[in-house]
Amino acid sequence: MTEAPSRLTADEELVDEGARSTEDLTEAAAQGLRWIAYARVIIEVALFASAVVLARMMPPAAFGIFAVIVIVQELAVTMPMEGVGGALVQRPTLAREHLQAGLALTVLTGLAMAALTVLVAIFVVRPLFDHTTEVLVIAQAPYFLMGAIFAVPISVLRRRLDFRRVSIVETLQNTTRAPATLGLALLGLDAPALVFGCTIGMAVALVAALFYAPVPLPRWRGQAVRDLLPYGGPAALATFAWTGFRNGDYAVIGSVLGPNAAGLYWRG
Repeated sequence: MTEAPSRLTADEELVDEGARSTEDLTEAAAQGLRWIAYARVIIEVALFASAVVLARMMPPAAFGIFAVIVIVQELAVTMPMEGVGGALVQRPTLAREHLQAGLALTVLTGLAMAALTVLVAIFVVRPLFDHTTEVLVIAQAPYFLMGAIFAVPISVLRRRLDFRRVSIVETLQNTTRAPATLGLALLGLDAPALVFGCTIGMAVALVAALFYAPVPLPRWRGQAVRDLLPYGGPAALATFAWTGFRNGDYAVIGSVLGPNAAGLYWRG
């Protein structure tokens, strides 16, 4: 079996000439399946074990608040990943300009979404939920910037079929999240422990992704932006519907029945 691709350096042109051969795809899929399986086992065990312990340490209301925050976190990651990230992965050829433009697009969109999140927290979350949920939603606004940057190096790794490093990044994220959440919970935090434990895990994943696939600084490239938007724009917008479908019930239950009921529903 061939060695995995070496780590990209910051001064490389980052140009992908096109599709791989059938043999390369077959070998990458075989190797990737093994790494993905290992990663999923480790991640699921770590998250399940920590969830059992945290359920003993925290009241259900903490999980009900967290269930609302998850909507923000998931949207912050999936929107740039499925939008610009998906456009980068599926392109027939990829040039440095596409990475610069893609990062510029995700960062600008992330900043706009962060500002929108603050407004939604003030004018929507606080009336429907409570002040604690409002503050935690505002505190998660920077998550959009983290997700914006994260999407580009992860897309580079996926395009290179480097499933080993993608799996390592995901494993680092979740195996950091679990002990970070437990540590914050031991300090007496409830919902903030769940929220900021995820933030710490995301920060670790971002550093790891940039280490494995350094990308050029964002720069507006008109033609490259036009190359990415036909696929990336609709795909990014579709994440709103998907996120609402996956998590809308938590928000409805939390706003109508309160965080305690939402927490019991989420844990169940």
